Amino acid sequence: MGFIDTNSADDSSENTPSASVELPGVETILPVILAETDLTEKEVWEAAAEKQDEIAFLTDTQALWLTATDHGIDLSEELGTGEESYELEVQSLEPDMSWVDITVTVRWTTDVHEFEREDKETGETETGRVRNIVVGDDTGTTQITLWDEQTAVADKVEKGDTLRVERGYTKYSEYLENQYGCPAEIRIGDQTSLIKK
Repeated sequence: MGFIDTNSADDSSENTPSASVELPGVETILPVILAETDLTEKEVWEAAAEKQDEIAFLTDTQALWLTATDHGIDLSEELGTGEESYELEVQSLEPDMSWVDITVTVRWTTDVHEFEREDKETGETETGRVRNIVVGDDTGTTQITLWDEQTAVADKVEKGDTLRVERGYTKYSEYLENQYGCPAEIRIGDQTSLIKK
């Protein structure tokens, strides 16, 4: 997930009503960059690291994607991942949508909530964190749910900020449905950009 201040996850999204294809990973993107440029693997990773220094919370996949773009490579065309995204209003959000583009205004942010969970790989207990950015537009209110390291993003926004979510996805929220009439919260995945305008 990239947070870009222009004045820049937890689980993966599945195929959904607004339909997207999951973007390829590092193992697919890196060979394309090496084949299409004169860069060495070390130079590619150095360029990707520079992107990660510029944009907070940028994943390796996103950094490589931006590096490819900088070198004139259209990965959507090269890898056949081009997919139409969907510009939505809050009232149009439904659970289990993916590849969602939406522009919203920050209403407030919640405090970080910490909880205990079991690490799926080690079986050890670890502390998880969750935090919400409550957002809306003229049609309704929802929230952007942030997990673990993503929670730091909420420190960079304040009431009244305009946020642009690109390639986000949604999950069902009983709380939001009961409180605001919107059954879906916005999630931030590996391929999502969250842009403060």
